[in-house]
Amino acid sequence: MANTFTYDRYRNRIGQGTRVMDAETGVTGKIAAFRVKSGSPEELRRENCVELEGQKGLFKPVSLMRLESATA
Repeated sequence: MANTFTYDRYRNRIGQGTRVMDAETGVTGKIAAFRVKSGSPEELRRENCVELEGQKGLFKPVSLMRLESATA
């Protein structure tokens, strides 16, 4: 895991353990991991690289919305 954070669709910082919702599907969960080798937080925003606890598949950070007010 190269990075521990990136930004959601509203430019809120999100990281491992952050509760999020996918705007396209309505799926909610906590971020379990980022599945990437390298890249800046800006580059990661458009890649399918976020694994959510209890969910199959990877999500794009740009389609996620942070559900908590604390920073990641």
